[in-house]
Amino acid sequence: MDAASVLLKQGIAQMMSIIDGLHQPWLNGIELLDDAKLNKHFLATGCEGIDQILRGGLRMGQLTELVGPSSSGKTQVCLCAASHVAEYSGTTMFFDTGNSFSPERIERIINHRSKSQFQADQRRLVRVMSSISSRSVFDIFELFDMLGHLENTLKSQVKDEGSNLRLIVIDSISSLLAPILGDIDANGWSLMQSAGFLLKRLADEHNLSVVVRFFKRPPTIRF
Repeated sequence: MDAASVLLKQGIAQMMSIIDGLHQPWLNGIELLDDAKLNKHFLATGCEGIDQILRGGLRMGQLTELVGPSSSGKTQVCLCAASHVAEYSGTTMFFDTGNSFSPERIERIINHRSKSQFQADQRRLVRVMSSISSRSVFDIFELFDMLGHLENTLKSQVKDEGSNLRLIVIDSISSLLAPILGDIDANGWSLMQSAGFLLKRLADEHNLSVVVRFFKRPPTIRF
């Protein structure tokens, strides 16, 4: 067994042990309804057509998959949503797996929305960009580490004053999964399911909206 396979199996074993130790509490229908009314609101993306299709925007507490061919505007939607949420709702974390995060594009998006003078636009840009955190990640295990650290941070913030994080964007997860799923390997599928589980748990437990971009996701892949 080569070193890569050993590392892969160790990563899977670590993730599965974490998953096995976690159990969601049972909630009755009234509790679920109250939670939906109080917490599961929509975050507008700033793209009017998409917000109409989604009946308000990205649902808090849920994971949204963004799928499409190359050059269909998926990254533009991610950047638009990140900037809009950062301006009007709270902070955004942008996990960049392919050097797609572009401050210049966000600046153009903000200026396109604004009809005010240059100085006002600059203040607006600073405010929005200060509310977006971008991290480059090029390995699925590195993503697991980052998400684990984020989860611990959010739990500690809940005990204190609470978190202002509203949106997590992963653009895209395909480049992290493709090297593992290329041969339709069972270990690769397990990693994919583990990633989906972690992201859904983060969304649900901390009332976040999570956007995951795919590139032409095969029909059998589903988070």
